[in-house]
Amino acid sequence: MYENIYRIKEIRNDSKGEEIVNNLLEKGWTFISAIQVGTPEAMDIVYVVGATKDIYESEKKDSNLEKLIDELSS
Repeated sequence: MYENIYRIKEIRNDSKGEEIVNNLLEKGWTFISAIQVGTPEAMDIVYVVGATKDIYESEKKDSNLEKLIDELSS
């Protein structure tokens, strides 16, 4: 299932995180994991999604989506 993953993205579950993950899943990205990060007092969730080379290359053409993902993931 994961052998064809070419790129991964880590996306924090903030105000736009769920929207971005769902958008990527609709476009063919694969859900890999949801991870809790932080301390017990300040816990966040990070979604990890991956794409094949074909899907990633087609998404790179949509620079607005890529820019939004990068801004929210950092």
